[in-house]
Amino acid sequence: MPKRHNEITYIETRLAKTLRQAEHSSGECDRASHEGLADLYRSQLAELRKNLTMPNRALI
Repeated sequence: MPKRHNEITYIETRLAKTLRQAEHSSGECDRASHEGLADLYRSQLAELRKNLTMPNRALI
C-alpha cells in the first residue's frame, strides 16, 4: 500500500476517534477542542486525496 494511502487510513482513524471523543465530551471547551481537531483532520484528508488524483509531475 503506498505511503499516502497509509497516511489517509491513519488520519481517517484519528478523525473517527476524535469525533467520538467530541460526542462524549462533557464541557463546551472540550467539545470545541475536539471539533477543531476534527476540522484539521478533514482538511488534511482533503489535501491528501486531492494529491492522489493529481498526476505526479516527476513521472510526466
